Formats: sequence, C-alpha cells, structure tokens
Amino acid sequence: MSSTLGVVLVTGASGSIGSHLLRALATAPAGEIRALARSDAAAERIRAAGAATGALVRIIRGDIRDGDAVADAISGVDTIFHLAAEKDVVRCEACPEEAIATNVGGTVAVVSAARQNEHPPFVVAASTAKASRPVSVLGLTKALMERVVCASGHGCAVRLGNVIGSSGSVLDQWRRSAKDQGEILVTDVEMTRFVVTPETAARMLSEAARILHAGAVLVPRQSAYRLGDLAEAFARVGGVRIKEVGPRPGETRHEMLVASDESSQSADGDWIMVDPAGAPAESMSIMSNEAPRLTQTELDQLLRSIWH
Repeated sequence: MSSTLGVVLVTGASGSIGSHLLRALATAPAGEIRALARSDAAAERIRAAGAATGALVRIIRGDIRDGDAVADAISGVDTIFHLAAEKDVVRCEACPEEAIATNVGGTVAVVSAARQNEHPPFVVAASTAKASRPVSVLGLTKALMERVVCASGHGCAVRLGNVIGSSGSVLDQWRRSAKDQGEILVTDVEMTRFVVTPETAARMLSEAARILHAGAVLVPRQSAYRLGDLAEAFARVGGVRIKEVGPRPGETRHEMLVASDESSQSADGDWIMVDPAGAPAESMSIMSNEAPRLTQTELDQLLRSIWH
C-alpha cells in the first residue's frame, strides 16, 4: 500500500474485512491508523487484530450514527475506509429503521464530517451486490449509501459479493448450526451468490483508495458459487447433515453485481465503473448465475483455508 493514504480512519474495523485491512495497513509506510469502535467488545477485537498484525491502531470510541463522535474521529484524516454497517439480511428486514439509521445515517455522518475538514478525506465505502437493483432492506440502504458517498464528490463505493466466513455470513451461521444441531440449514440449493474472501475484499478496498475515482461505484469482477455446492463442500469438510428450509425474507435466488439499466463501463480487465446517477452508457448485466463458478475442488480448498 502507498504512503499517500496518510492518516487513515477505519469504521467497522472489528469485522472480518476490517481486521484484514488493518493487516494491509500495517505493512504500509508509517501513517496513523485510527479505528472507530462503538463498544468495549469491538474495541477489544480491534486491539487483538492490531496486535496480531503489528498495526498500531488508535481506537476512538463512538457510534457511527453519532455525528459529533464521527467528526472528532475524522479530524485531520486523509483516507476513510467506511466498513461499518448493519448487514444481516434478516435483521434488516425485521428492523428497517435500524438498517436505515446505520447504513444511511451513518454514511451521512461520515460524509458530513469529511466535508468539515479543510482538506476533505477520500472515502472508500464497502457496498454489496445487493445494492444493484435492490429488493431487500439491506440492498436498498446500501444503494442509498452508494449514492450518498458518490454524490459527495469525495469518495467511491466498492461493490463486493458475499464475504465468505465473515460474521453473519452463511458459513458463520452454518458453523453455529453444525456445532449445536449437527446439521446445516440451506434455504435454496439453486441459489447463487458472488463471493470474495476477507483478504481479497481488503485488497480491493485498498486498490480503490489508490485509484481515486471519486463519484463512482467500483465493481471488481468476482466469481460465484451455487449454494447447494457450498453446502455439500461444508458437509464434507465438517461432517454434518444438510437440511433444506426454503428462502428467507428479502432473499433472491440470484444476485447482480451490475444491472443492465445502470450506467456502467469497463475500466480495465479487473474493474467496472458504475455511475449511480448516470444514464446507461452500454448494456451490461452481471449475474451470479452467469458468472464463473467455483468448482467443488476450489470450494473444498476455500473452506479448509478458513475452517477453524
């Protein structure tokens, strides 16, 4: 990573992407690393991640929805990695007001605070494939998050697939179910999803901070998996049973990284740029059921690499 990132603030640093991002920042030339933590538990996870990676992290206590706390954390910052979010699909459907307050209100707080700096920092916000033609509360709030960041003129969003193994992800839920019941619950075996590892997600966000395409949603090309294939691989590695239970509220069978009615263009071999407020420049649709799919061997290797 480049020293041009300067003083860095990470929101949501206690999550799986955040811990890997701290590792990446730790290898960069000296520059202050700050992290916003809203609870003692989050602060402790950040301290542990920093100790494990060698990153010297200044922890600032505050909630992402508290504009004053966010402004204090951002003062003098050059680059912001905005990862803090309510990302559980079921919780977002059950409590949309909480999802709106965190995913939209928290982003407004970040952008508003950034504008108060004499030299506004560049904001790189983590988004999701669910923001493309959204149907769920999570997708709707993340689509608004993209708009807020891009409209500020001081940042970009990076649209990621499912971060495998992260807190609240399907693998996280399966681990708990396997331990408690000896089986895993599968909603729809034909469902497909885009997928990235936490390490890859952190690298993509870091690259976006160097690209500096303000006002754009950057979409890295990503592989996908079929849920039934992932479940079979998990059952083989973990020695558990599979139980199909049907889709949950807010879920779709397949996901889009880019919709055909979005203004998008290929930036290079690895990135697609989307203008969230623009008219379609070319017809482009990237669906999880049409994307390159991980093989069973690749899924087995991926699961073994993150299995605890």
